[in-house]
Amino acid sequence: MQIEFENEEIELLIERGKGKNSLYKKLSKQAIFMSKLDIIMETLSSAKDIKSVFEFSYLHCEYLKHNLSGKLSIRILQGKPYRLIFREHRDKVTIEIIEINEHYGNK
Repeated sequence: MQIEFENEEIELLIERGKGKNSLYKKLSKQAIFMSKLDIIMETLSSAKDIKSVFEFSYLHCEYLKHNLSGKLSIRILQGKPYRLIFREHRDKVTIEIIEINEHYGNK
């Protein structure tokens, strides 16, 4: 799949391992986190479509509800509250990375 980024901050973290905001700065210094993020990005870019992403159970890919309806998430590190939020463009095989956020539900 083709990957696009909603903003420069998330692109900087994923492409160059650097952060501008406080969360992304903190995450960019965690080698295990960045390594796992690289694996996720490789998996997403090599996937032929969104259905094939769901086949990788370790990603815990899910459609979100409520205020995040229409978006999907992937857990970045097992046992840690960080998830990658993205949206799928149905007219083409493209996803748009929106943000990495802390999620209370994975404590």
